[in-house]
Amino acid sequence: MSLADTSLALANACDHLSEWITGLRNGANWQETDDQGAKLDQVQSSLGDEADALRTAGVSALLEGSTAALNQINSAVTQIQTLNQQIAQFNQIVSLVTTVVALAGNAASGNLSGIVNGAVSVISQIQKL
Repeated sequence: MSLADTSLALANACDHLSEWITGLRNGANWQETDDQGAKLDQVQSSLGDEADALRTAGVSALLEGSTAALNQINSAVTQIQTLNQQIAQFNQIVSLVTTVVALAGNAASGNLSGIVNGAVSVISQIQKL
């Protein structure tokens, strides 16, 4: 696979990831806070920018075969890795919110075992953040 092909494949991967996030957000059971929504908007915008940069780098590689194109691809890959870390953090937040909601349900129903387990889970998840 050539440098140009790799760049264009990464650009397509950015597009697919952004579409996956859109599909997730449009799901019937999806809920997000304003802060989470803003972060996801930023992630999707960055994915679009990186896809454009990767396409530009791919075309540049086709036309020039230059080291500059490789540097742009490496930069985009680094930024995508950062975005993946942000998505992982967001997933941890979603998991924590889910656990807190379950804990509240257990508290409302008087489920002592569920409360204890939920509290332990919340503490564990907070420590991971």
